[in-house]
Amino acid sequence: MRLEFVGDSITAGFRNDGRKRGKNDADIEDGSMSFAPQLARLLDADYSVLAKSGEGVVHNWGAGWPDRGLHTEERYPWTFYGARKTTGNTIWQAEKRPVSAVILALGTNDFSDAKRRPYHEEYVQAWTSLIHRVHAMNPEAPIICLEPLPAAVSPLAGLWIKEACERAQGEGIAAHYIALNANSPLLAPEDFVGDGTHPTKAGSAKLAAYLAPRIAPLLHKD
Repeated sequence: MRLEFVGDSITAGFRNDGRKRGKNDADIEDGSMSFAPQLARLLDADYSVLAKSGEGVVHNWGAGWPDRGLHTEERYPWTFYGARKTTGNTIWQAEKRPVSAVILALGTNDFSDAKRRPYHEEYVQAWTSLIHRVHAMNPEAPIICLEPLPAAVSPLAGLWIKEACERAQGEGIAAHYIALNANSPLLAPEDFVGDGTHPTKAGSAKLAAYLAPRIAPLLHKD
């Protein structure tokens, strides 16, 4: 079994391995201890991670409005996920390395600008389009969409992601939504590295433990 995770800095493990000291971000990022690999190990699965800090579905962190940069849907087919858009970007041959499921963990950066948030239909359509792109490359794999992890993100983000999953389901796509903060914040302040956004290794472990029993029933056994 192999899981594919698509996300942002949270999925990459940003600043989960030490204290911030100047420009040492790359030195304190342990990708093997983000929630994604920890979850894969709990499920006894191989894994791959496509994660780029600041990435959003319609709006990247720090970008202007409207954001005319690259977003996950455009990057997803590329073999070199974090590359710039150039002629001849190699397309990943997903059929040669099929996955058991694709987990989409995005949305935090879309709502990072307090002065401007995505509109309802804009966001639902963007997520629906992303699900279509992922499904086209992985037609047999369930697509599992997570609510943004930081509880400070507007609850609308999760509701709109859920709506996109429901639209995809209506088209026969196995798209599933998992809420993280429905009743109360999943993680406590001490589970983050001090910014309320990026989890520590222990915080990532809590997220992985929460997701494992919810994702396991959605997986095809192979």
